[in-house]
Amino acid sequence: MKFSDKADHNFVLETLTGLKVRPNIILHADLGSVYICKWYRQAFLDMGIKQSFSEKASTAQNALIEPFCIRLKCETFYLIKNRLKYLTSEKVIKIVADYNHNYNHSRMIKYNNNLSPLQARQQA
Repeated sequence: MKFSDKADHNFVLETLTGLKVRPNIILHADLGSVYICKWYRQAFLDMGIKQSFSEKASTAQNALIEPFCIRLKCETFYLIKNRLKYLTSEKVIKIVADYNHNYNHSRMIKYNNNLSPLQARQQA
């Protein structure tokens, strides 16, 4: 898993290059400059990835990821809110990486028949 503290074109492409892309995959993103620049869109075409964009200021289109982001904040950063100013980038990355690992490998999700996301994906 990779993290960056800024939206960087090369970082995004490096991350995508390391992925095994399945057929007919769609990447949904906001209209940030990283995702709409010409060479990035061309790289997507070359990889067989179809792009989908949110409309400006459309929270409904981000509804699938929003609950995850809210849970992440509530179960990590809000619990240590009085110490947030002492967090370094490295500590934030570790907190997010640990949370993502636990969420994907260990957390049982009801709509996945009480399987973790990774277990559900392996069975698909």
